[in-house]
Amino acid sequence: MKPAVLTYTLCMPIELTRLCSNACDFCPYPFTAHEPLLPLSKVKRAIGRARRLGACLIDFVSGEVPQAYPELLHTLSYYHCRSFLEYLALAAAPAHRPPDGALVIPVRLDVGTLKFHEWRLMRKHFPSVRLLLTSLDAGVMLDGALRNSPTQHYEDRLQSIVEAGDAGMPLTSGTMIGIGETSASREKAIKVIAAIARKFGHIQAFQIQAFRPHPATPMGTHPPASLSELLETVGMARRFLPPSVRVQVNALDWREHLGRIVGAGATDLGDLNIQLLTRGKQILDMELALLFEPLEKAGYPLRCRRPRLLLAGAAARTSKTAA
Repeated sequence: MKPAVLTYTLCMPIELTRLCSNACDFCPYPFTAHEPLLPLSKVKRAIGRARRLGACLIDFVSGEVPQAYPELLHTLSYYHCRSFLEYLALAAAPAHRPPDGALVIPVRLDVGTLKFHEWRLMRKHFPSVRLLLTSLDAGVMLDGALRNSPTQHYEDRLQSIVEAGDAGMPLTSGTMIGIGETSASREKAIKVIAAIARKFGHIQAFQIQAFRPHPATPMGTHPPASLSELLETVGMARRFLPPSVRVQVNALDWREHLGRIVGAGATDLGDLNIQLLTRGKQILDMELALLFEPLEKAGYPLRCRRPRLLLAGAAARTSKTAA
């Protein structure tokens, strides 16, 4: 069935730290050099750049449980922060309290699993989070791509997703494809997330993240996720998930196949990294027109999704469009 509207988001990711308690075989974080923690001055400049480029969402990205590393704790003490979560709240403040006349930009949290009380605390500062149920495949978990990734264990992942629901934290979840999982395990992951979505109502989107090899990782020569895997997973997601949950893929990864992907059931074209699309407003409009022209010709209406900022005491200058 043709969706009433296809949505997408112009997003600016800001990488706060690559320190991570996991060593996923597909992720470059453990295998590349980095500074322990992005200074707050650099975060503020990145937020200003996101505002100038026209981003409608900022994504705070980090490794998982980075506070396990002494060098991060040392940097936190420099900012008089008692925890990584306190640093996150400070880092988001320039987006939520902009200069006079500037728009508030919602900041999404993408830092891995948290506990119920931590979700409650972060709900005061962030309107939404991203936490994938990366895989439910036992082989991937035990001796595959996630074998060295303790916080990727599906039991901890599911518990955190449920506790986010208990805390009332809006969430984008999803799964990865192409990392050695079976079709049956992908279907199981979708059904589990669907059940949680029906119970708590906090899951806004189900993201299907397609594996792409990175040369610095153990899976650097592993083939990327195939179009057939993606189409099958999109179809299953649309079949089993509640209608209110958007089925999300990244349009930039699948430019030549968007018509088939939408036909299979995708309703959201992902968080489009605005830095990859533009150095100015005119170029942005041109790039989006080229990206979405085939869909518009096929009769699909498109809309930029601007998440609402629903924070206590937040300024009321955000767009009045739907989340």
